[in-house]
Order: sequence, then C-alpha cells, then structure tokens
Amino acid sequence: MANFPLVTWPITLTGVTVTYLGVPYDVDDVTGYGFGVSNPITKVASVDAGGVMGSILGNFVAAVNTAITAGNPLSATYAYSNGTAPALGPLKVFIVATGNPVTIDFGTVEMAERLGYSLRVMTISTVILNLAAYNVGGVWMPNGVAGDVRRYLTQRAAASSNEMSGLATDVVNWGQIADLELMSSAFYAANVTRYFAATQIYATAAGRDFEDPNNTLEGMVEAAATGVLFRLYREASALEGTTPGYYQSAKMPAVAQQGKAIDMVTALDEPRLWNTSGIFFRAVQ
Repeated sequence: MANFPLVTWPITLTGVTVTYLGVPYDVDDVTGYGFGVSNPITKVASVDAGGVMGSILGNFVAAVNTAITAGNPLSATYAYSNGTAPALGPLKVFIVATGNPVTIDFGTVEMAERLGYSLRVMTISTVILNLAAYNVGGVWMPNGVAGDVRRYLTQRAAASSNEMSGLATDVVNWGQIADLELMSSAFYAANVTRYFAATQIYATAAGRDFEDPNNTLEGMVEAAATGVLFRLYREASALEGTTPGYYQSAKMPAVAQQGKAIDMVTALDEPRLWNTSGIFFRAVQ
C-alpha cells in the first residue's frame, strides 16, 4: 500500500561549497520542495522548469553538477518508499558518484541535515551512497499503511436586497473554495514532534534514526506559520506505480489557532500511537 498522505513545502540550502579535483566552488543558494519527481516511473528528482519549483534534492544536485567539469559525475534519484516503515522515507536518496571523489561542505551540520546528511563535510567516492537513514527536509508523511486527502468544495456568495422591503434579493457568486482535509491512520509518536523523534524508544518504534530532525509534524506547522505554499499529493495512479506525480497547492490558514503540532493530533495509545484529527488546508487554484 502506498504511503499517504504526503505533504511537502519549500526549503533553502545556503553556504554549500563543492570541491572537485582540489578546486572549491561556492554553490548558489538552492531552494526546492522536499519531494518532487520529474518522472514518476524513473523517480528522478525534479528540478525547476517552466516557472515550477522542483525538489530540493534535484535542484541541489543540479547546482553541484555546475561545480564539476568531468562529465557530470553526480546524479540523484528518489526511490519512493511504499512499505510500512516510512520514517526511513518517504524518500531513499541515492547519490551516485563516478570518477574522482567529490567533497561537499554544507557549512553547518544543520544545513547538511536538511538534505539528509549526518556530517557537515561529506566526501563521495566512486560508490553508490544510500542515505536512507535520514530524511530530506520539507516533507511530512506520517504513516505508511493508510491515509487520505479529502477535498471539499464550498460556495461563497453574497446576498443583497434590491427592494426596500427586503423581499427580493440578488445573489452574487464569489466562486468556489476548495478545502483539503489531511487524514491519516495511526502513526508513531516520533512523527509528531522533534522531542519524540529524538527519543530513542520512539524513534526505534517508528523505524527512524533518532538523530534525524526532519519530517515531523512540528516542522510542517512551523513552515505553515511562515505562510509557505504546500503541495499535497494524491495517491499514485496505476500508470505511476508507487510514486505520486500529481499535487494540489494549498496553504494552512488556521495555523494561528493550532500553533503546536501536539494540538493537531490525538493520542490513540498514548504515548506510542497518534493520528491526525483533521488538518485543514486552503487550496490555491
């Protein structure tokens, strides 16, 4: 069964330096969504194209490639996880290096962790490096066995009287509003807040690395408070295999009333299992 629901938002990487053949190159600031594929079959990370923002991984690799002159030795692929332990996903990241080693200095450990690396400085040699233990930032996917994104259309209208008696009215249609409700089945406490995620017993139960700070509901709520534009993915079609390719753009307007991750979930088997009680987004047409 596919891992849903899946919500992603844009994050930025700054201060990255790539060294190849002894020559350092300062990579431009890179912004992208935490999830995004250019092809749901091959699962290759998407890049900015036609005014549409790509994934942080795809944009990052594209920027790194500009620092290297020997045949583009780096590439990245999203291996979308469709098992029952999504805390090691939703993405498994493969960085493939050929030729000479490539050294990447992220500037800070925090910046490295946004992309799923555990160290500030990483040297990638002529091997395939599987970084599945860490999540890319800018994503929240709470569970691997069930989930739903429900879309509601409501009609906004204004009624005004055109007679003094008020017996007759004109109805002016202001258009439709699409509300998206994010629902999920039970998920582990480690997917709620960074406190839970950093506690070994909860991280182990969720199948994640307790040092991984990414992909918590807390991170999503913090992003919502800044007014970011989210992408909510629907379940993949048969032609797409296990990787979703369609999303609905939306914002979370009620985050001011629900400012804490713990306020947006309910405990099923406290403190181990939780679910969302309904997180609402306002779709952007």
